[in-house]
Amino acid sequence: NGVISDLYRSPKVFFDITGDSVYVFRNEVGKMKLMSKWDDMGKQLNLLVKTNLKGKPNFVATGFYKPDSSYLNLDASLDDLSVCYFEPFLSDLISKSKGVLSGELNLSGPLDQLSLTGKECRFKDFGFTDDFTQVPYTLEGPVELNERGIFFKNLPIYDNYRGKGSVNGSLTYNYFRDLAVNVKVDFSD
Repeated sequence: NGVISDLYRSPKVFFDITGDSVYVFRNEVGKMKLMSKWDDMGKQLNLLVKTNLKGKPNFVATGFYKPDSSYLNLDASLDDLSVCYFEPFLSDLISKSKGVLSGELNLSGPLDQLSLTGKECRFKDFGFTDDFTQVPYTLEGPVELNERGIFFKNLPIYDNYRGKGSVNGSLTYNYFRDLAVNVKVDFSD
């Protein structure tokens, strides 16, 4: 359902979209609900996005978008959200991803200068294949997200050959441009 009226004088915008079987990059999201409603006082579009996979809510985001300044502010809660949804953004680095991510995220700023921050973010059974070495790895533990990038310190990492170690590093960016990866892996027997 959606309604748009009197767009130029006193806009009224409302969307309520529900999908029962949604997929993102060929990966099942499950049920998804997208809602938006125009807030005339704040001159903003209030937003809500929720997903539910196999009876479990795993993504809830609320916030607003101000069209006059192109400003977005979304707070999201992730509860065992599959990491496979993010693989297309890292397609030059990893493939065959699995596992989940949990935590609290905030995405805010003008659309051309979005800032992503997080609290209590954690990978669980994050498996992937390094496209350079073609070796599959699994890691888990906390990660830090701030305006400059994603950072991890002493995360346990395992390969399929019973090798174990720790990984330190970062994926840095400048408003999601100029991506740079800096990773150091130390393996021990």
